[in-house]
Amino acid sequence: MEVVLNNPRTRVLSSANTSTTCTSVPTVSIFEKFLLISTVIAFYFERMLPKIDDFTTLRFLFFLILSYAVLFRLSFFIRYLFHPLMCYLFLFLLFIILRENFFDDARYREIFSLFQVMLGMVSVACLCRDRKTFEQVMIVYFLIGFLVSFLLNWQVYPALSAMSVNGFNEASMVRFSVGKYFFVDQNLNFIGLIASCSAVVSVVIATHPYNTLYLFNHKLVRWFLPVMSGIALFLPMSRSAVLVASVLVTIYLIVNFKKKIKNIVAFTVGSLIVIFVVPNVSLSRMAFFNTQKEDIRVGLLVIATESILDYFWLGVGAGPYHNSWGVEHHLAGHGVRTGVIGLHNVYFQILVNWGIGALILYLIAVIWVLKRISFFSDDFYFVMLSMLILVSFGYTFFSHQFYDKAYSLLWGVLIAFYEMKLLRLPNSQERQIN
Repeated sequence: MEVVLNNPRTRVLSSANTSTTCTSVPTVSIFEKFLLISTVIAFYFERMLPKIDDFTTLRFLFFLILSYAVLFRLSFFIRYLFHPLMCYLFLFLLFIILRENFFDDARYREIFSLFQVMLGMVSVACLCRDRKTFEQVMIVYFLIGFLVSFLLNWQVYPALSAMSVNGFNEASMVRFSVGKYFFVDQNLNFIGLIASCSAVVSVVIATHPYNTLYLFNHKLVRWFLPVMSGIALFLPMSRSAVLVASVLVTIYLIVNFKKKIKNIVAFTVGSLIVIFVVPNVSLSRMAFFNTQKEDIRVGLLVIATESILDYFWLGVGAGPYHNSWGVEHHLAGHGVRTGVIGLHNVYFQILVNWGIGALILYLIAVIWVLKRISFFSDDFYFVMLSMLILVSFGYTFFSHQFYDKAYSLLWGVLIAFYEMKLLRLPNSQERQIN
């Protein structure tokens, strides 16, 4: 049986014998759902949960998921281990291991972290085997983002509203004190990431024609969420968060609703309300074009660009980068850091560490992911997943962590989505052909 989609806007196509799939896939148990949902929660609140040295609660949960998948879902584990995306990542991993091995002061910390992330992807995919589990994981993602946005407005907004600053530098100094007003003990850039996720998903909830989150289906609630999340987006004072969310929301609305002027008008009005209400302290730090002395990231990219001939073909190695090369190129002692700082850009970091060959292999994996997400699907939860993946992709331009734990969850769920044919569309959009 094939499912043919009449709607040309939908780019995701499910074609499988659904009866065979249903009988051959074991039901997701309550314990498996508990592991998945607990891991999502621990991902957001990792620093607040118990840990032993560097072994955090999140690492423990990933270890449990991996152990469970190997012991009880071995066939799925082997199947996903040889998934095309995993093959691309294994090629990248093998390349950078071999390249790093050429250096006397080789460093494998980031490589080992990437290997852990890859195992996390496979393990998450093994547990997310049915549509209901997929939807529940997406709902938990949204609810945590909504909670963080609400708490930012409740705890941080009053404090920032009472402050006044003069320019970017003073606003940056104030930013260091934001954490003491907020009960969530996390890096402010990570809080900004959560706020970005909440903002873009809130817009999807407000505008998607097949939103099935009934508690958030009232018209006033649907339009209140983006405004509240938009205000919260500015409160961690993260320019990356604001830029990523703003670009994604703008593209999403233009692409999907260019013929529905009311949505564009509503978004414009909502944006004006957010800008009017956001504290001036937050707006003062939204300067995106600063000099090298004012902005560490600008300085890092300038150094990386000027030295590109030193590393373009073969890289300098992760070990030398964090030791001799980084010191020689003045990448140490920036801000409050004493050691060599990362370049705050995944693509530049991979290029510096291991050269153009490694970057091409990594881009192949990224392109595979980007080709399989969509703004256009009538599947509400799939659009939600797509937007979350795009937020993490946007952050690759402002972070050097190509081994971020978010990939384990989001890319793992994406693998499961396609492998298990979890697409669901409204009945009016489907035509079955025997």
